[in-house]
Amino acid sequence: MKKLTVSLVFLFLAVSLFSFDWPVKHIIVTSTFGESRGDHFHTGIDLGGGAQTVYPISDGEVIFEHTSGQYSSIPIGLGNFVVLQHKGNIRSIYCHLKDNSIKVGTSVLRNEKLGVIGDTGHSFGKHLHLSIIDLETHSILNPLSLLPQVPDSQPPIIKNVFLKIGDKIEKVSHIKNVKPSRAQILVETYDLREDVSFIWKLAPYVIILYENGAELGRITFNSITEHTGKLVLNGTDKSFNDVYKSDWTYKLNFIELLEGENHFLIVVKDFAGNETMRDYFVKIGKVK
Repeated sequence: MKKLTVSLVFLFLAVSLFSFDWPVKHIIVTSTFGESRGDHFHTGIDLGGGAQTVYPISDGEVIFEHTSGQYSSIPIGLGNFVVLQHKGNIRSIYCHLKDNSIKVGTSVLRNEKLGVIGDTGHSFGKHLHLSIIDLETHSILNPLSLLPQVPDSQPPIIKNVFLKIGDKIEKVSHIKNVKPSRAQILVETYDLREDVSFIWKLAPYVIILYENGAELGRITFNSITEHTGKLVLNGTDKSFNDVYKSDWTYKLNFIELLEGENHFLIVVKDFAGNETMRDYFVKIGKVK
């Protein structure tokens, strides 16, 4: 705990002393940190807006650059990308850049061009994938924790809540004739982009489960680190498979369903602090 506290203090000082800014002028977040990618966490954020010029989040040293056309053992998923080292042991990675747009030297200033948003590598449409790594804590950080906040008044959506009892999964509203048992809470939830008129799902920032007024567990997409050979949410041992039931359905904690009325509360927040709360009551009859 002491080591973690010291690391968090260091990160706070690093962010305070070395300010970071968005890598594009027109900010359109199309994917948030921690989202499901089928079998792994999304380790950054995605930014749209077409073929925008990409800038460093801060002055930095170019420690690596890769063009997808050249032979390399590097996986091709990132496409053309650049890696920068910043003060405060912070490293930033800019992926899917347009072919022939990377023109950097050994170091770059905040207002110097890194490249142009493209769709190289494993990309479905033009976008920039931005990842930020804290070398002090050996963690992949949620970039929203370092970048200036953008206006956001759209609260997350809680679409469905399920109880998983044994191998059976049912919506809370459909639960009938259940005996006292141990059940896992599953919640289908997502945040929404507010700059489009259609549903564009984004991962929320935090999901909290309360039972009878006491916090029973939470999922927070603040950073990811390695633990026993797996990527897990920092401060926990929760890997991708411990968090996701499906792309937008999350595994929360277990509750004990006792005879009578059982109450639990789910709170979902986005990074801007908008939140949605839902109370749920499950009645359990007497055991016959």
